[in-house]
Amino acid sequence: MLKAKAYFYSFLLIALTAACGVETDSSAPEVSATPFFKLEAYFDREIARMDSLQPTLQKMVTVDGASEEQRIESTDYQKEFQIFRRSDINRPSWIDKYQVDSLRENGGVQIVNYTALDTSLNTRLLRVSYRNNEVEEIQIRNRSKSAIASTEQDLWYRPGRSYRIESRQKTIGSDPREVLIDVEIRK
Repeated sequence: MLKAKAYFYSFLLIALTAACGVETDSSAPEVSATPFFKLEAYFDREIARMDSLQPTLQKMVTVDGASEEQRIESTDYQKEFQIFRRSDINRPSWIDKYQVDSLRENGGVQIVNYTALDTSLNTRLLRVSYRNNEVEEIQIRNRSKSAIASTEQDLWYRPGRSYRIESRQKTIGSDPREVLIDVEIRK
């Protein structure tokens, strides 16, 4: 029963992500230079890398406090990382909608924060941490609210090591739902 619930809520999380995904502006002109971290392109490279390596995943899914652990030998990383890719903020119309702050140390960038200035944007924070000029961690905070539901998502990705997805949803007429997915990447 727990396994069926875990799959149901995993599906629900993906469906909610699609429904509450990052807004796009189809009328925005195409530009060659991107003002922010290229999150979508970064995850496209990670998908290709993970597809070639096919590491084992140790996945813990917790739905409203009930947990189930799975060992996964092969996975579709295009689907697995879709929630991260949807948080890309590189839209020409959003150039003035994010504040960019960075922390530099020893002559190099350590952390870059992209914080939404416009509360209507779903991706409220994109934080990229570096070590030795390589991405060490990506943190994303997504928020969306409508007349019938509010959704909060916090995402972390540590290349080649782990990723975590926390999702909380409140819907009128139902109990709040919380889904936590913790994944350890094993070589």
